[in-house]
Amino acid sequence: MPHDIALVLETNNLRRGADTDAARTLENLFAHLDAQSFELRGLKEIVVTHDGVSDETRHSVEAKAGRSLHWVEIPETASYYEAKNRGFAATESEVVVFADADCWPERHWLETITRPFERSFVEVVAGRTRYRDDVLGRAVSLLDFLYVERPEENGVRYTRNFYANNVAFRRNVFERWHYDTSEAFFRGHCQALGLRLDRAGVRIVFAHDAITEHRFPDTLPELVALRLYRGRDLRLLAPRLAAHAGVPVGTLPAALATWIGRQSIATSTLLRAPGSHRFAVGAAALGVALLDGAGAILGERTGASSQTTLSYQTDKDGFAARDRARVSPQWSTAA
Repeated sequence: MPHDIALVLETNNLRRGADTDAARTLENLFAHLDAQSFELRGLKEIVVTHDGVSDETRHSVEAKAGRSLHWVEIPETASYYEAKNRGFAATESEVVVFADADCWPERHWLETITRPFERSFVEVVAGRTRYRDDVLGRAVSLLDFLYVERPEENGVRYTRNFYANNVAFRRNVFERWHYDTSEAFFRGHCQALGLRLDRAGVRIVFAHDAITEHRFPDTLPELVALRLYRGRDLRLLAPRLAAHAGVPVGTLPAALATWIGRQSIATSTLLRAPGSHRFAVGAAALGVALLDGAGAILGERTGASSQTTLSYQTDKDGFAARDRARVSPQWSTAA
């Protein structure tokens, strides 16, 4: 297991609420992370990017974490991916793991995503992100967290893409490539970086069991807005995906082909998956995909940019409640 590891945690989606909301969310998250099979004390560095967390909140969160944290203040105008870049710049470790404050890693996540770096040839490791395990969560996971796997080699799984909430880099790789924050996506920068890495021959190991669960936005209007923003990203990404595949076409034909291809892969994944409610999940996925299609048609009119944020404060997904019984002495009573 590598010993020179940093964890970079951004709080972009907490900026919409009061400081007390951010404090509660971060306290609960670190109480949860403290139960990781890879102990937080074993990390060389933990960096938290923020745009104004109070000293009182910092002290209470560090008490939950059981160690000191490196708080990196960023401008209010900084985007999600700029926060990632700035968090990385504040580290010194050989391996840097990126996570989000609105995600809930499974107990072996940190151990599983860092273990592949024991092999010197490993440069990037992608974990697997999903939403909650209900009909809507499973449906949206099929679309938002779709991994394009490469052929397995010598027992190692690979993927062509990753998501910024669950990925780890060797330092020299991220220093060279990082996120291009000049790009106009809402949350497509990690997919664009995945394409750049693929062209450069940098392979991404897929740690399928390094699982983190991403919560939904707090309100239905914001969930709908998220779908429109995702659709806009699809429109912007589609021509790049087509060109990468050697089939350069116009924006709208590429977007339509990408939308159909994504639906096909999602349907195939659903049919192979165990469990019940497949029809309901498939119907929900189609409804969500139609919203994404509307976002692709609207394009810039959705109003999305890399600075756009949604609210993830209320814990309607019940992250805290699921673990409170297991580690109750550590949990905030206001969760």
